[in-house]
Amino acid sequence: MSQKALGMIETVGILAAYEAADV
Repeated sequence: MSQKALGMIETVGILAAYEAADV
């Protein structure tokens, strides 16, 4: 995987964690 793909996966994971914590 490229660094760009890994960065996107990390960002999605962070956003998902924020949404889970918000709810």
